[in-house]
Order: sequence, then C-alpha cells, then structure tokens
Amino acid sequence: MSEAELHVLKLRMQAGKRAKAERGELRMRVPMGSVRRPSGEVVKDPDEQAQAVIELIFAQFERLGTINGVVRTLVHHQIQLPQRVASGDNKGELIWRRPNRNTLSNLLHHPIYAGAYVYGRRPTERQRRQLGRPSPGRRVAKPEDCQVLLKERHPAYISWQQFARNRHQLEANAQASLGVMRSGPSLLAGLVVCGRWGLRMAAAYNNNGAGRRYRCCHNAIESGSARCQTLTGGPLDACVSALVLQALEPAALEVSLHVAAAVEAQRHKLHQHWQQRRERARYAVERADRQYRAVAPLCGAQCYVVS
Repeated sequence: MSEAELHVLKLRMQAGKRAKAERGELRMRVPMGSVRRPSGEVVKDPDEQAQAVIELIFAQFERLGTINGVVRTLVHHQIQLPQRVASGDNKGELIWRRPNRNTLSNLLHHPIYAGAYVYGRRPTERQRRQLGRPSPGRRVAKPEDCQVLLKERHPAYISWQQFARNRHQLEANAQASLGVMRSGPSLLAGLVVCGRWGLRMAAAYNNNGAGRRYRCCHNAIESGSARCQTLTGGPLDACVSALVLQALEPAALEVSLHVAAAVEAQRHKLHQHWQQRRERARYAVERADRQYRAVAPLCGAQCYVVS
C-alpha cells in the first residue's frame, strides 16, 4: 500500500507540475542573455554588452550559416559569452567565458530566444537509459514535440520565423546524405544524382586526377550487377559552372551591395562591442580606485596612545 500511495503522489505531483507549466508559471533556469526577476518575470539581461553579444551571435549565424563559422568569428575577434552565476556567494554576477560549439548549439536551438516558453525540451528515452546514470537517455526535442509550447511569452532576440530558418539550416548541416567531401578537382562531387535510381553518383579519377567521371555504382556494389551509367566530369562541370555564372550575372551588382552593407554592419557591431568592453574596463578601474581610497590610510596621520 505504501508503494502504491507513493506512486499516486508522484503522479499527482507530476500532473500539478504539468498544469503549472501549461499556464507558463513553472520557473525553470533561463539561458544566457535572459534573467529572471524576483517576481518571476523573464526579461533580457540588463547588461547592454550581454544583449549585444547574443544579437551578434544570431546575426553571424544568419550570415555564415554554420556553428563552426560563428565560433571562429568569435574567437578571432576575442568575443566572450556572458553567463550569470547560478548559485553560491556570487549568484547573479555576470561572468565572461570562452565560446565553444556546444554552448552555441544550445543557444541556437533554444526557443526562448524567439520569445517562447517551453516545458519538456529534454525527455528521457527508456531504451537509451543506463543504470545508475540519470543523464544518458535524454534528447533535445523539437519545439513542436515539447509538452508545453507557449509563443510570445518572453522578450525575444529574434522572430519565430528566423528561429525556424535557423533550425532548418542546422538540420541541413547535420544531414549526412551528401557524404564526406573528398579531395579532388571534381566540382559536383556528391551532388550528381542518377536519373534512373535517384542515388548519388560517385566521383572517380584517373590519370592522376586529369580525367574524372561520375559513376552510378550502387547496383554493382550491392548486387554485383553491371554499373548503371557513367558521365564524363570535365564537360559536365564546365556546363554547370557556366549556368551558375549566367544565373548570377544579373544580380551581381545587387549581391555586391548587399555584401558590402553586411560587412559594414558587422564592423559597426564589433566596434560597438569593443567600446562596451572599454567602458566596462574603465568602470572596473574607477571602482577599484574608489575602494582603495576608501580604505587607504591618510598620509601624515599620527597615532596617539592614551594610557
């Protein structure tokens, strides 16, 4: 009876937690760039530099399209990520840490930056659990698969449409359907698809790479039958290159102007970031000077001992 009562109590507690989450009142830890007020309201980080860094990350991913590109940009410009201390004596204090791929991946996948409240983002799959280890078996669910998804509940850094585009780009980057890019002069390696079977054709080289061909070898590898078809690589690459350049020629000036504007916007954001870092360093120096002067002994002061 005691085990049954504990099971019933656990189910009631879970139901109450779920009901509270459906109202958007269940408090959970917020990621970087957001803070929770004592009233429970989630707002953007009050530090302007922290907000600027989060906006810069999304802008760089929109421009580059890969997490690795964003990491290299941040490291190259010595930009660190803002984090609030979660517990301890320095709880709530803002610290800066070196960027890494996992942190940026979690940031780009989190719906809170699009203003959404979510509950149940990391469900546990029983078949993947390991005895004595609670963390293994958890996965990050898509926003539409979460138990609770409430849009427009928090201040947003990006729109929901941009968040959906970022998710689509991340999923496309993670797909392995194109295979591993090999070294070689082939322009369309992994991109040519056989019209008969709908399978990607492999790039083959001979004469030290001078002669290249695209081959459909799936049936020959799987069942030992004859090869489907082969195509000469040189004329095909030249034809596709000419078509691509012809399609881009009318918009070349517009693309150049757009790239120049994007570069100028990026330069402005980086300049603003370094201005904020200089202001923060100046404030820290002035604060340390005031603290030192408040406790430093006065010059020429005399001490008297009263017996």
